[in-house]
Amino acid sequence: GLNLSDHRPQINRETDLMEESDFGKVFTVVSPLRLGISSANASDNHIRTKEKGGKTLNASVDLAVDTPGKFTSPLWVSVRRLEEPRLVLRSMSKGFEADLEINIDGDAAMQSDLFFAYRRGGDESLRMVKEGLVHAGIVRDQSPDVVKDISQFTSGGGLEIITSSKVRQGSGLGTSSILSAAILKILYRLTGHSAGTKKNEYPELYDQSVLLEQSLGLNSGWQDARGACGGKSALKDLYAPPTEGIPNPSISFVEVDADNFVDRVVLFDTGIARAATRGLNVVLDAYLRRDPNRYPALCESMSIHDDMVTALREGDYNALGNMATRYWELRCIIDPEATNETLQHLFKAREISELCEGGMLTGAGGGGFALMISGAGMSNKLKKRLADLQKMQPFANSRVVDYRLNSNGLRLAESEGV
Repeated sequence: GLNLSDHRPQINRETDLMEESDFGKVFTVVSPLRLGISSANASDNHIRTKEKGGKTLNASVDLAVDTPGKFTSPLWVSVRRLEEPRLVLRSMSKGFEADLEINIDGDAAMQSDLFFAYRRGGDESLRMVKEGLVHAGIVRDQSPDVVKDISQFTSGGGLEIITSSKVRQGSGLGTSSILSAAILKILYRLTGHSAGTKKNEYPELYDQSVLLEQSLGLNSGWQDARGACGGKSALKDLYAPPTEGIPNPSISFVEVDADNFVDRVVLFDTGIARAATRGLNVVLDAYLRRDPNRYPALCESMSIHDDMVTALREGDYNALGNMATRYWELRCIIDPEATNETLQHLFKAREISELCEGGMLTGAGGGGFALMISGAGMSNKLKKRLADLQKMQPFANSRVVDYRLNSNGLRLAESEGV
């Protein structure tokens, strides 16, 4: 993994306080999620990148989660100062709902124990924002009095932090990584850290989000949070050369016809939960062992990545579909548990394959979202066939998800509170 311990930002707890001019404001970050097309099968793992370089191709997307045709940025975080010395945390994320409030009326030691419960395997729903407060230096590591730390930072007040994601973690859309970046974006703005500004956001914010995740035991790659990075296009081809230090990916934006992309690349939520960390560890094991049966598939994944980028630039979705299928085959060679009979139905069933140029699962596999490359003029028929899978018990929670490309990326807004 990557050791960024020397790069964790340090604040002066006596002077780096919340500005009085920010007391009445509400800070909100909204963000798209990441549609992973290729990571050259997890080449963005820091060990692999340091030795061989890493390549990724992803798109930033908004989703129509609740109402067809109504697109929203599926992830947001809001923070505001409270007049009273207390900490209010609320997760409204799908499948991760939770609330916590601690204040000066409670026993400091007991409340500290409650706050840091996530480090003992509890309180998973709020662990990202809690560790974010520690990471940004607002709460001291293993603080005996969390409310006192919050009150000191806010000059006698408190903080309310609300997080929300419309998509479950484990979707393969980079949800936890982007949530990490969104939380840090606001906290850095409040502490005066340079990554809290738009000018200095890239790459430091995204590097720090990796450190935040790794401090929680999440082995994410460097591309995951970068899926929320905006620019000239929603599609980004990133390359990080071999290095002895922190991987430093360069971004090449991939210009596409957005309407054509959305028509031909169909997003299907399998409704099957997945465990990304297990998959990433299996791939890393194949790499480190130079496994004779699996290592060649890793090498081919690096080569096919470039062909996928070329196909997108040229608008050749027939070629993209064929390569997506091959990419998925390589993934299953590297990690046989990335698939099963249910998931293979998506790629083997004739009633689906006759409408497709090819397809793959995005992310580590094992469930989550699938990208199905529609044949020309077949998109609506394909969506209907996929929607019909809900009648099968293994796909009972599945659905086709409408999306749009988002080139704006992660955005911070400030408004006067009510």
